Amino acid sequence: TIIAGRPSHGKTTTLLNFFVNMVKQYPDREFYFFSYEEPKNQILLKVLNILSGEFINEANNLANLEGYLRGGLSKLPKVNEALATLQSMTESHRLVVCDYPYFVDDLSKLIASLKERGKMGAIFIDYIQKIKFRGKASTRQLELQKISETILETAKFNSVPIILGAQLGRGANKAEVLRLDNLREAGDIENDSKLVLGI
Repeated sequence: TIIAGRPSHGKTTTLLNFFVNMVKQYPDREFYFFSYEEPKNQILLKVLNILSGEFINEANNLANLEGYLRGGLSKLPKVNEALATLQSMTESHRLVVCDYPYFVDDLSKLIASLKERGKMGAIFIDYIQKIKFRGKASTRQLELQKISETILETAKFNSVPIILGAQLGRGANKAEVLRLDNLREAGDIENDSKLVLGI
């Protein structure tokens, strides 16, 4: 499944909401979020924000949430409760965030080994155009074609749902209807996916 959006339009936030909701819905499963764009601590802060539903400051809530955590935990019960929930999820290995920039072939092997644990729920990757390819291709589009093909084969061979972020090109007209060919450097991304959700 592809979650596609233009830069800064909320594809990571959408991916994280799916991620958190699936962890909640399937307590006997493990879910993995591979971030190629943001560091692990920033992703976990966003997860905490989703879990708490607390608005300290609507204009800049994440920075205020981070400041609150550094200043001590006593005044916001929703944040404290969400932090305990997040710790429980990470310690039980039900929610795992990784920001190591794996090459696609290494990522495929890692997913296969995680599947062998027998508790796999789903894999989230943010985002496909940032995944590295070990090999030579004449164009970035052909590289992405190989990356997309490897991820599809990994999903099928291991029977694992993989939800990917993808960036849409900005396009000449921001008001235009989103189409599959808006996928930046598309390659075969749109053909390999079973579902594309455009933001």
